[in-house]
Amino acid sequence: MPHSKERRVFSVVTVIVSLLGLFLVLGILNNAKKSQIEQTKEMLVQEATAHFSTIKELEIWHNRFGGVFKADVNESS
Repeated sequence: MPHSKERRVFSVVTVIVSLLGLFLVLGILNNAKKSQIEQTKEMLVQEATAHFSTIKELEIWHNRFGGVFKADVNESS
């Protein structure tokens, strides 16, 4: 009978340690996911800012020089 009680205690301790390990791993994965999401958001903001700046620079250039293409001198209107 004592052998059975030791086995039961070992099983309970094993289950508790396994659950603690599982929660630890899940917590680490959740933090990594949140960190990855934040990094992705920052990268998207940087890319959007760069594209917006490029668009604004092209708009200024377009307004200053009257368009992207130069009118053909030989073109008859």
